[in-house]
Amino acid sequence: MSQDKRKFLWSFHYFRAFAILNIIFIHTWRLSPDTNYKLSGTLVNAGRDMLFHGSTIYFLFISGFLFHYLSHRFEIRNYYLSKFKNVVLPYIFISVFLIFAEDFTGVRANINLKDYLHIIPDKLIRGTASFQFWYIPFIIIVFLLSPLFLKIRKENFIKYVPLLFVLPILGTRTQVYITFWQFVYFLPVYLFGMYTSIHFDVVMDRARKWFWPLVSIAAVTSVILLFVDHEKTYLSLFNPRESLVYIQKMSLTFIILHLMREVKSDRWPVIGIIADCSFALYFTHAIFDRHLKRLYYAVDDFVPGFLQIPASVLYVFLLIAVNVLFCLAVKKVFGRRSRYLIGY
Repeated sequence: MSQDKRKFLWSFHYFRAFAILNIIFIHTWRLSPDTNYKLSGTLVNAGRDMLFHGSTIYFLFISGFLFHYLSHRFEIRNYYLSKFKNVVLPYIFISVFLIFAEDFTGVRANINLKDYLHIIPDKLIRGTASFQFWYIPFIIIVFLLSPLFLKIRKENFIKYVPLLFVLPILGTRTQVYITFWQFVYFLPVYLFGMYTSIHFDVVMDRARKWFWPLVSIAAVTSVILLFVDHEKTYLSLFNPRESLVYIQKMSLTFIILHLMREVKSDRWPVIGIIADCSFALYFTHAIFDRHLKRLYYAVDDFVPGFLQIPASVLYVFLLIAVNVLFCLAVKKVFGRRSRYLIGY
């Protein structure tokens, strides 16, 4: 991509907000387990999984794209230092906070300092301090490898790397466990992002020409995913449902980027703020959900059955609003140092 295109891309900025909203919805959108309307719960579960499961794909694509897009000023020391400050430090801080907090909530008992010296590094390495943290050790490894990808000559990258884009169709995702097969599934998405940056005009022109086929693919895979249980579709290492998720999410990626390609300015400030806070929201949304959900379930008992689904959606948006306000408050209090605490 030429130097004149290395400007702030509002389309990708807003796409980052779209990605984190998807991730928050898959993690927090639930009906009360005590609801008497089982059909509503079934509909919510099916719709949630169809729409939002696998949204990590969006984050990885954006990361790969921006890594290459900004590589004209790449310096390996600054790159690793930036990732340490903005990703590793907040990950450690929030993970340790959650680990110690378990004692105060009665989850653990009789834990001494020696036990913590084992528990903390184990949970940091495996990303188990919070259920969504599996992604952080995974992406850290990707970050460590990324400078090697820049060593690939442009013509070879364009010619050979696309051969890897079919690997996720094998459906080898191992859910929240970091394995070799997890990289087989997700790493090509990161490289797909890099490829899009390298070949930006060509890729976006094809997205324009193939817009309606992409819409058809996204629609068909979405309908199929409504009726497929991802926990019951494994064929040895392979999960056909994860194959469909990859095809669906990549189709939606280029549909959305095509629709937003002409966005040249900050049209939606609130969405822009969510994009700014996206990594902090990733780190903290489960904490807010853990506590706000109790209040929501208590109130939900008084919600009529026909309003339970709208109320559940409203709950997620209220959670996002509270979480964003928290991130902005931390930023206000700690300034630039807040990124070392919450990633923003």
